[in-house]
Amino acid sequence: MKNNLLRIINIGLLLSFSICYLEWPGNSNYMFQLQYAVFTTNDLVGVFTHPVIIAPLIGQLLILISLFKSRADKRLTFLGMILLGLIVLLFLSIGVMNLNMLMIISTIPFLLIATYFLYRRKSL
Repeated sequence: MKNNLLRIINIGLLLSFSICYLEWPGNSNYMFQLQYAVFTTNDLVGVFTHPVIIAPLIGQLLILISLFKSRADKRLTFLGMILLGLIVLLFLSIGVMNLNMLMIISTIPFLLIATYFLYRRKSL
């Protein structure tokens, strides 16, 4: 049961991170659209050396590794959640500063799932 709950949390973290919304002058995208753009660019070395891109990528990889292990690892989930959470909190702060409700609302699912994981972390 605990292992299944951790897997559901992992899936929830990945999906909720993908629907985070970012808007800047003249452009707006959800995170899954930005990830697609990153992976389809020709300058992969230049793109993957940027800390705003490499941190969430490593976070997603850690959560995926935890998800597909025979026994889900809450330490990997925690580290991945922290790396993803940094970007989500950045999006939230930008949304609050610009009073952009879509950006604020799109971060809420990730923050709720992360809070639930932190609350239940000892019992998982």
